[in-house]
Amino acid sequence: HRTILYNGCCQRRLSFTLPLRRVSKHTDKRTVLRRALSNGSNTQSKHSTMMGVKHLKYVSIFVCVSVTAYYHDTIMSYVVQQIFKRREQFIKKCYPHRIILIRHGESAANVDPSHLCTISDHDIPLTAKGHAQALDAGKRLKALIGEQHLYCYYSPYKRAHETLHAILDGGQLHEQTKVVIEDVRLIEQKFGNHQDIDAMLREKESRLRYGRFFYQFKEGESGLSVLLRATTFTDRLFDHFRTGYYSTRPDIMWNVLIVSHGLFIRVFLKAFLRRSLHEFQQWYNYGNCEMCILVKGDDGEYSVSPLTPLPLKRPTAEKEIADLNV
Repeated sequence: HRTILYNGCCQRRLSFTLPLRRVSKHTDKRTVLRRALSNGSNTQSKHSTMMGVKHLKYVSIFVCVSVTAYYHDTIMSYVVQQIFKRREQFIKKCYPHRIILIRHGESAANVDPSHLCTISDHDIPLTAKGHAQALDAGKRLKALIGEQHLYCYYSPYKRAHETLHAILDGGQLHEQTKVVIEDVRLIEQKFGNHQDIDAMLREKESRLRYGRFFYQFKEGESGLSVLLRATTFTDRLFDHFRTGYYSTRPDIMWNVLIVSHGLFIRVFLKAFLRRSLHEFQQWYNYGNCEMCILVKGDDGEYSVSPLTPLPLKRPTAEKEIADLNV
């Protein structure tokens, strides 16, 4: 506290601070007191303003906490949705650029079905023509993907296994092939064990009348059974896409190659593209070593490339019956 001096005498002790100011001898008591009270009221006003701002800060915090508590579930739901949405967009960027399906090359049973009477279906080899077809398919595949990475799946049947290795040899793709996986779900539709040709022709004629998809071979599978295998394989594919090596590398361009059989490729396309049974029944098999290319769009969804459209032309009944490896 400061003491105000007037003519050298102590006049009054104030409870507030006054700025230093020279007091003239001719200044009266009223002027001095008015100045003192004026300075004191300004100090109290500043103090009140600071207290008001501080209280306003606490009120704002209280309001924010209250709103957050009231809308907690809504806010958390929105945040989680945004996290998953961005994660999904990132993962789709990591999906393979293409999925390429290739039917095996010409097999011995394609040329002479009587081989199935003495040789197990899974041991049927390629012909020389089938091997040449696979080498050519490898060159076409190399021209398509260039130096991009390749991730391969193949059926354990001998003709599919031989086709895959001929493709890799023909296109000199071994160095850029990062993974080769054998998957039993990619096998041909089961028609039975050693097959009697006459009995098989009668069954295939019955299948044409009954319906290709639901007809159950006496010692084998229906198209529906193959679809169930293809569906589980599709689930495995997406699992690899989302958790595998490439799932955190959107900057790497990579492709998936699947070497399988005629009917399996068709039912896989039905499962993978989520097409109806009506659409499926309009499709027919690709030829030996023909490609079906699925291309990823900007939204992460796949579609059949216009370069490799689905075969929609119905073959003659004689050709379909003769082709035991559908």
